[in-house]
Parts: sequence; structure tokens; C-alpha cells
Amino acid sequence: MSGTAAAAIAIKIKKIVARFRELNATTPDNAVSIESAGFHKSRIFSRLINRGVLVETNPDKFYLDELAYLKQRHRRLIILLSLLIIVTVILLFTNNFK
Repeated sequence: MSGTAAAAIAIKIKKIVARFRELNATTPDNAVSIESAGFHKSRIFSRLINRGVLVETNPDKFYLDELAYLKQRHRRLIILLSLLIIVTVILLFTNNFK
């Protein structure tokens, strides 16, 4: 996946999360349909559902699990920082042998 595609997905996820927060759909009692939130089912929604970020209560009613979302963001940050460290070490190592 290219950086541009990853950025586009991240932006879409942030929009989805923001909308569920706007609708106060952060508990099972306040679950809403994806359509009433202004979205349609997509790969991104499936991904959020599979990761437990969006939780289905009744058929086609979902709420945002804030803790699961924060855990996902934390995981992504750890991966990003790890890659940054690896690239930095590689660059430092290769520059020492020139």
C-alpha cells in the first residue's frame, strides 16, 4: 500500500470516528446504523468492525468503542515509530561505511 493510500484510509477512519462521536454513538444504547451516520458499508467499515472499533449491537446498528480505537491508534504509532527507528539505524549504518 502506498503512503498516499494509507493516508487516505487514515483520513477516512478519522471522519468515521468523528461522525460516530458527533452522534454520541459511543455506547450500545446509542448505536446507529451506518447509513444514518451518512456512510455506507465498505472495506474500511469491515476493517473497523473486525478490529472491534465499531461494534454491532442489533442488526445494522453500531457504536464506536473508544478504547478499541485508542488501542488501534497506539498500535499504528508503535509500528510507525519502529519503522522510523529501523530506517534511521540502516541509514546511519550505511553512511558509516562510505
